[in-house]
Amino acid sequence: MGNLVSQYFGGGFKKSKVIATNYGEITGQSIQIDGNRFVNIFLGIPFAKPPVGELRFQKPVPPEPWDGVRECIKHPCRAPQHDLLVEKFLVRVPISEDCLYVNVFAPDWDYSPNDQEFPSDSQD
Repeated sequence: MGNLVSQYFGGGFKKSKVIATNYGEITGQSIQIDGNRFVNIFLGIPFAKPPVGELRFQKPVPPEPWDGVRECIKHPCRAPQHDLLVEKFLVRVPISEDCLYVNVFAPDWDYSPNDQEFPSDSQD
């Protein structure tokens, strides 16, 4: 974990593979965590349309599809709430009602449509 944190603040990332989602393609960042093992990090993937106006207090509505490759490399806005601890340490993360995004941390592996399971430590 310390290696991940030091690389996060030290800029030890490279661009991840392009991944296709139901709404468009995304790219994130990839970080080497141990030997030849990498983790892909995707920040701010749209989960739903912003819950504003008529969508406030309703079930989430799928996001609009996008063209091109969306860079998911920055933390999305966080929901409006009063939290002194978060406000003290995460002042760089803006607050907005447009906050329905997900962050994904996933192991990097060469995926094939024939794959039946996720990679394990035994595949190193």
